[in-house]
Amino acid sequence: EDIVVPLFTDFGVLTPGMTYNIAVRTYTNTAGYAEFSAIATAAFETYAMGHVSPAADDFEDVLNVTLMIAKINGTLEGLGYDDIKTAADFFPKEDDNGDKDAHLVFIFDAADIVVDDKINILDVVAWVNLQKGDAAKSDVFSDEAAIYLSPSQIRFESDGTVAGIQFELRGSNLDQLQLELLPEGYLFSWSVSGNTLTGVIYSLDNKPLPEGMIDLISIANAQNLSWGEVIAANYGAQPVEVNTREDDATDIDDPLADAFDVTVYPNPSTGQFYTEVNTTSASDVVLRLYDVSGRTVASKQLVVTGYETVSWNEDLRPGLYILRMVATPQGQPGESITRDVRVLINR
Repeated sequence: EDIVVPLFTDFGVLTPGMTYNIAVRTYTNTAGYAEFSAIATAAFETYAMGHVSPAADDFEDVLNVTLMIAKINGTLEGLGYDDIKTAADFFPKEDDNGDKDAHLVFIFDAADIVVDDKINILDVVAWVNLQKGDAAKSDVFSDEAAIYLSPSQIRFESDGTVAGIQFELRGSNLDQLQLELLPEGYLFSWSVSGNTLTGVIYSLDNKPLPEGMIDLISIANAQNLSWGEVIAANYGAQPVEVNTREDDATDIDDPLADAFDVTVYPNPSTGQFYTEVNTTSASDVVLRLYDVSGRTVASKQLVVTGYETVSWNEDLRPGLYILRMVATPQGQPGESITRDVRVLINR
């Protein structure tokens, strides 16, 4: 007969990341039976906060944050991991070779570092702080941020304390969407499920995104995009309120909005046309011409102060193209301005 008795309930005295051995002595002197005693042994392991899977060596293993991102993006199952609530739910299974690590799990409670019963960008930033030994970072004050969506780009405006962003985009044909993270030194992971794209931007040192308005992500092949949920975390792993805006609303709050412009003439053309770039200060300018698939078919780089006319003579198939200007005022690397112009080629 199986007898279940709670022998240990004070789990608060246990140390995370330790293996504990258990020995239970059983004894019987029931009338009519010979006296008998035996000792049964077992062992269990405690997992440190941030050590989200036995597949990771310890809580500092980068695999932990990779699995947290997969949990956010909804791709854990595709990686072969089971999603369990606590380490107590983990019962290793052996494969044909007797390898117990063949049963991969993601331990929710170990990943919920900010203890809000959710796994999101706050936990990712908190994990990085744990890994760096900066767990004491907490009281970081952040102003409201804003994120802007247009058919060709995402821009972000903040006070320079935001270390991670998690966002949803909704639209059609999202599998055809092409996204490129523009700031250097950050990681970008995204996945598509149905009509929702989930993206996560973070770094392994919690480097804050630059203060002010920045070009965050370039977009190609967009169709009817709109914002879903957007969550941001400052470098103290605290939530930052983010206002979402759509339909080229960036010019409303962009202090440099009226200072930069680009025009194309003649438009339509046969492939020979001119681009006139207007800047009010010396700026590094990159001009790229994209086809409808998002492929770059031509590009030019120059320094512009005031007005500059650029000639193009391209052998292009008839159709619609996008000319994108990215202008960065010299001495202001975080203040890039992006402008798009539709270019029609006729033969």
